[in-house]
Parts: sequence; structure tokens; C-alpha cells
Amino acid sequence: MLTRRSLVITITSLVVLGSIITFTFAGMAISKKKDDNPIRAITNPNIKTAIFSMGGFLFSEPAFTNQNTKEKLPGILSIRVGYAKNRTVPKQNKNHADNHKESIRIIYNSSLISYEKLLEIFWHNIDPFDETGQFCHKGHAYTSAIFVTDKFQKSEAIASKKRMEFQLGKKISTPIIESKNFDEAEEKYQNFFKKNPIRYTYEQWNCKRDKLLKAIWGDISYLHQ
Repeated sequence: MLTRRSLVITITSLVVLGSIITFTFAGMAISKKKDDNPIRAITNPNIKTAIFSMGGFLFSEPAFTNQNTKEKLPGILSIRVGYAKNRTVPKQNKNHADNHKESIRIIYNSSLISYEKLLEIFWHNIDPFDETGQFCHKGHAYTSAIFVTDKFQKSEAIASKKRMEFQLGKKISTPIIESKNFDEAEEKYQNFFKKNPIRYTYEQWNCKRDKLLKAIWGDISYLHQ
């Protein structure tokens, strides 16, 4: 028969053991959560960031999604639209038109989709000859650009630009800019083509974007991915 003292010791031991088990499983759950989120895997050398300016950013996201399912292409982990710049600008300056280009930031796994492939998609979704903007959107904020974040991207971008110039037989005006500066746009602009499909389709039609892209790129434009 258990004595009063033995009973107290037994109950205390069970409580302590239960706490240890709970803590252990909680730790395992947290560890698993971190491992399951590739964007947080900072130490993974395959997780990279690409930044492109393609005119009005409302048109940028669909270029990197499957045209049928509307989901991100395999290997792309995150797509956010916002404003990229090649110099530091005081936060109180809200004039994006003067200091920023409307852009898209892509976080991707380079072992699943290459930077070269992202560049190819980028080119086929812009007018690379327009120095004044893109399609019906004009001004500095809508001009195209490739923002490179390291020497590898710079080398790839330069080589890709030369290939496109050779393919099109004409000099391309799109600059290659060394910068990592990117500010996300408001949430209402993220996934705009999904949230507002009617307005997105109208804006695309109104800008004659599809017609102009096909005139430049023919059957290799994004319309035929």
C-alpha cells in the first residue's frame, strides 16, 4: 500500500514527466515548422531573390504563374510586388514616381528553377525597347529594369541581354542595376490578378499589352507558355 508520502512523490514525478514530454513534442513541432518553411531556411544556399521591373506591377505576377492554374511556377516560393530603387531614399518621401520603379520580388529555389529561366520569362513579358515606360504606363516608375543582387546575377543578366539583342536584332534599352533595395506595396496590390480578375483583364486589354507583346516576341511570348 502506498503511503501518503509515496503518493505525493509519485504524483509529482508524473507531473514532471508530463511537462518534459509536452516540452519535447512542442520543440519538435517548432523545429519541423521551421524546416517546412523554405523561405526561412536562410542557410539554404539554393534560396535566392530576383527583382525585376516590368512596368505596372499589377501585370507582373501572372508572368511567373501557370497560365491555367494561376499558381506559382515550380521552384518559385514567393512573389511580392512593390518598389525597387538603386539608391537610399528617406522613408518620409512617398513620391514613388520620382525615386522608385514598380517591381516584383521573387524568392525561388535555384535547384528547381534557374535565374536564367526567370530572365527569359522577364524578357518575354516586357517591351525591351521602350525607354519611357511599358505599354500604356509611362514615366520613370514604369520603366523596365533588372535589379541584380550579386555578381552571378549580374553576369547572367548581361549574357541574357546580349542573347535577346542578338535574337531581336536590335539594341535593348532595359538597364541592369546593382541593388537589393525593395519595399513591398500595400497588401491590396498583392495577387491583384486573382483578387480582381475582371479589372485585371480590362486593364490588360486597355493597354493592348497582349497585342504588343505578340508583335515583339511572336509565338514565344508569355501568351504561349
